[in-house]
Amino acid sequence: MIEDLFSSTENNYLAQFSLRTFLNIALQSNKTDWIDNNSEQIDIKINDSFLRNNLQEHYDRINEFNNNPKRFSDAILSSNNNIELNNGISLQSNNEKNTVKELIDTNQGKVIYVDFWATWCPPCLHYMEYSKQLITDFKNKDVEFAFICINSKEDLWREKLNELKIGGQHAFCDFETTRAIRQRFGFSGIPYYLLIDKKGVIVDFGYHLNPQSGYVKTQIEKLLNE
Repeated sequence: MIEDLFSSTENNYLAQFSLRTFLNIALQSNKTDWIDNNSEQIDIKINDSFLRNNLQEHYDRINEFNNNPKRFSDAILSSNNNIELNNGISLQSNNEKNTVKELIDTNQGKVIYVDFWATWCPPCLHYMEYSKQLITDFKNKDVEFAFICINSKEDLWREKLNELKIGGQHAFCDFETTRAIRQRFGFSGIPYYLLIDKKGVIVDFGYHLNPQSGYVKTQIEKLLNE
């Protein structure tokens, strides 16, 4: 795979960029195995400092989570301005209204599935149809579905909710809060999902938790039985 990416172009920087992008996508499932198994080759191929630092930051973040999910979760949900993790990782919270922490505090003892979305995002709206089925599947169970709208206009958000007719809890974030949330949780693309256990710990996060996959339903059932 690595050699294929480099053989596809004569531009060395573009090849490094393509490999870095591929590896960042691979990390979206919160697994570092592939990178660990190919670390020597990756170190040789990606020598641009900016690309290396970007990949390393993403890798360290996932590794921190895998090593201690509760500590990582507590740090992410902290109300502190500067959130310090291991390996020199620092997150800036900007004192935004901590929407997710408030959600956890008001739904103690429940599994929580969080969906970050926007009114203009076709994939977000597509997956919400599958979320409707999840809500039905877990009706009368200790599961809360929360939909947090970001990067959108409030009037369009209200209009879209009337169209969607989807249950669960809903929150709207202005643009400043949206920016702070992205910094806190470290994501760029949407839809983006969080899965929180009954103790209020973020146990999984990322695009791979989309409701169409079937994986998230299995994980929710597992958390309900813990």
